[in-house]
Amino acid sequence: MSKLKNWEKATQELVDEFTHKYLDRPWDSDFGGDYWIADEVGTVFCINEYYFGMEIVLYALRYNAPKDKLFDWYDYKMELEDGETPTVNFKNFIKYGLELLEDKS
Repeated sequence: MSKLKNWEKATQELVDEFTHKYLDRPWDSDFGGDYWIADEVGTVFCINEYYFGMEIVLYALRYNAPKDKLFDWYDYKMELEDGETPTVNFKNFIKYGLELLEDKS
């Protein structure tokens, strides 16, 4: 098996672990409508009408993010998609929550 195929397999296994842990269901590209955007494994995928990039999968699993924090962050990001409002990246949101944006003065 080529290195690229090994990487794709390992990537899909990480996504499977993520979907079991955070969405309480397996990845299902056949009947569940789960898919990689543009069929590009390792980029952004859609599941249950949520869109996640691999960096979120990696952070969530690496730092054992609580399920509620993942979806709090997702909702927060969706509310602020105007491109002007400062946002907190997922890694810092796991650690600090929205405290990073509070006015310290």
